Amino acid sequence: MDICKMVQDAVPLYLEGLCSDETKKMIEEHKSNCDECRQFYEMCSAVIENTDLAAPDFDSALPISNIKKANKRKSNYEIT
Repeated sequence: MDICKMVQDAVPLYLEGLCSDETKKMIEEHKSNCDECRQFYEMCSAVIENTDLAAPDFDSALPISNIKKANKRKSNYEIT
């Protein structure tokens, strides 16, 4: 398998801090010598920086009890 493909597959994990130290070292060494992979890394890094990865606002979500009530009301109707 081409080393560039392996590095590019692992870059998102690297940026999230989810890969092994060995993989981190491989990515860092490779991107220091490969313009294509360095550009790919920079693009992925910019996307992650500019993406709002905040947790969803569960306080504004409907409580499950409201959903159950709504479904119960729907099931009371008959189609004739």
